[in-house]
Amino acid sequence: QRSQLEKRAWIKLALSCTAEAAQQPANHSSSETRHFNVGKAMLAVIPATLDLSHSRQTVSDIQTLSAALEHSPHVYYLNLQLIECALEARHFQALGAGLGHVKELHLFGNVGLQEGGLSSLASAVKSCQVASQLETLNIQRCGLTEQNSSSIVQVTHVFPKLRRLRLGRNTVRTRGVVQLSGYLISS
Repeated sequence: QRSQLEKRAWIKLALSCTAEAAQQPANHSSSETRHFNVGKAMLAVIPATLDLSHSRQTVSDIQTLSAALEHSPHVYYLNLQLIECALEARHFQALGAGLGHVKELHLFGNVGLQEGGLSSLASAVKSCQVASQLETLNIQRCGLTEQNSSSIVQVTHVFPKLRRLRLGRNTVRTRGVVQLSGYLISS
């Protein structure tokens, strides 16, 4: 696993290179990592899977990551993993704009989702008017209960391409399941 410093360095590198990348042609290699030319060096900026799991991210880190994802012309269908990062509502608000290219979002074990995080994520994506590509949302073991059911439905509305919603290890009981299934039937 990468250390927290390495992960932050990656985020800062991605953001600093984004402006230069927009003016240079992409070199799409056959590997899973997208590359672009910066001067004579070839830099790998946005990998197909970006795993920042088990690291404490500040709101500033998340804003930097979101900006890098939002403005990079060389991000295609990213798998973003922020598993057990102790993210709170303010982190999810900062992440919203960067989710346009994210195809899979893994937020497993972030209990901040139950305390307004889901609503913050939904409102951030909606306010940015991001054309979301998200197909998989993993929010397992986030402490979600029946009280969070309306927030879960709200999130499904802002991600129209969502095909897989992983809710395991939460306590969304009968009322919550009825509310979710009602939305799924009507859509």
